[in-house]
Formats: sequence, C-alpha cells, structure tokens
Amino acid sequence: MKLEKEKKQRLNQHFAVRVKSYRGRSGLTQSALGQQLGVSAPTICQYEHGLRLASKRVLSSMRSVFALSDREYVELIHLASSVDAEPLY
Repeated sequence: MKLEKEKKQRLNQHFAVRVKSYRGRSGLTQSALGQQLGVSAPTICQYEHGLRLASKRVLSSMRSVFALSDREYVELIHLASSVDAEPLY
C-alpha cells in the first residue's frame, strides 16, 4: 500500500514537472494558461505542484496550447491516467 502511494506521488511529480516545463516553454503565465484551458490559475498551480491531475478534456487542450508532439502528448496522458485524476489533498 505504501509503495503504491509513493508511486502515485512520483507520477504526480513527473506530471507536475512536465506541465510547468511546457508552460515555461510556451511563455504563458498560470493565469493565461488557465484561460486557454478553461480552468483557473489556482488549478494550474495545483497541476504544477503535483496536487491535481488534468482531465481528459484539459489534456487535449494542453496538446494544442503547448503544441505537443505525439510522443509528448502520449507521455502526458500516461502520467495523468496512471493515477486517480482527483485532487490529492
């Protein structure tokens, strides 16, 4: 049970690092990204701190906003679907 929780936390952190990196690469603020994805800036902050994972709808929007390659998009989906897509607090 403990190992599963640790694995979820690692995957959440990988997801968080990717989102923050993609946002930085695109030059968007959390607020601007949130507007483009249809979520709030605090939600973007939660993504970037590994506290929340994006829904399928938001992941699809991220692909477009960040101009993700097929590989980047599949990796992001894998990270988000490997654990529960619910707030982790």
